[in-house]
Amino acid sequence: MKTVIVKVGVSAMQSEERIEQAAHYIEKLKEENYRVVVVASGMAKEQAILLAPIAKWTKDALQREQAMLMATSSQIAASSLAVALQARGHASTALTAQQAGIATDARYQNARLTAINTTKIETLLAQGSIVTIAGRQGMANGEITSLGDGGSATLAVALAHHLQATHVVVLAKDSIYTADQQLVPNAQRMTEISFDEMLEFAHLGANLLHPRAVELAKKHNVAILIQALMEQQGTWVKGEKDMEKEMIVRGVAYEADIVRLTVGYEAEQEVSLAALFTTLAEHRINVDIIVQAVMNHAQQTVSFSIDKAQFAEALKVLEDNKQALGFSFADFEIGLAKVSIIGSAMASNPGVAARMFDRLRKEKIMVKMVSTSEIKVSVVVPQDEMVHAAQALHDEYHLA
Repeated sequence: MKTVIVKVGVSAMQSEERIEQAAHYIEKLKEENYRVVVVASGMAKEQAILLAPIAKWTKDALQREQAMLMATSSQIAASSLAVALQARGHASTALTAQQAGIATDARYQNARLTAINTTKIETLLAQGSIVTIAGRQGMANGEITSLGDGGSATLAVALAHHLQATHVVVLAKDSIYTADQQLVPNAQRMTEISFDEMLEFAHLGANLLHPRAVELAKKHNVAILIQALMEQQGTWVKGEKDMEKEMIVRGVAYEADIVRLTVGYEAEQEVSLAALFTTLAEHRINVDIIVQAVMNHAQQTVSFSIDKAQFAEALKVLEDNKQALGFSFADFEIGLAKVSIIGSAMASNPGVAARMFDRLRKEKIMVKMVSTSEIKVSVVVPQDEMVHAAQALHDEYHLA
């Protein structure tokens, strides 16, 4: 008998009606003769209620207790789905991480999976039960841990690998589109997308599937179907695309609130990129696009982009380490955004980037920074031009 893993996100657990819809979706899979394992992320309202009374205490002092609270939220979600399925006449059993054999490393927050013992899950499936698992929790040395962002989807992929499931279904807010429909109303739902393309979309702000889950799915070649509850179709994420291979650019992504930091050196000063970025990394400052300008007998500069949320911390780190790093000044520019085109066929089709830059030039959109990979070209532009740039590039590559 075939096995399928269903990851139910928080958006599918926001109301009694949504829970009923999720139960109906799972019920249909059971009727199609699948063995079904459900991974439930949590309940948004319950999670907020649980965390609110302790918000006045520091996060560092709460990591163990926060993990327990987050575990409670996902247990409520798993149990609610099991009860909804039982009400529909199906045998269903809710499991905690310990009962499901989910082992992680010893970090209380953002724990990583280390092993899965599927014995109990297999026993329940053999008995015909639909198994629902609290998705955001794990166990380490008898302690509850929290899998953190993307943990539920990553667990679903790991279970699919261990149980040799045909695929994972991610019940999300929507499928994957060629662009954000709020910015580009004529964006189209994609039937299929490769793991590499999905990784780029995930890193560039598409919140439907976390990079952790995509990376694990690529490693074990686990196909994922991303689908909204009331959709008849979704988007398949897998190794090879069977359709639309002629499309060089598959989609446009964007990320707002980008800051450009520039560090300048006197002409005779030695520039150590390793020292600069090692220092930032030690303080968990995530750097994205990097541009170095070096000219003989002139001031040298290194510019890099970071998320706005880390701006203040990055400035402090640079100021605290100015003497050790040897730079003469640090400057910044806020009010920027990153717009990217993505497509795995770009690597074998020259001229894609030139076409992008030409369209942005025609639209009189200033490009501040550029980053490229085999399947992505990203530009940093003024934030008030972000929507304009996304719409223009979506039109340029005929994605509608």
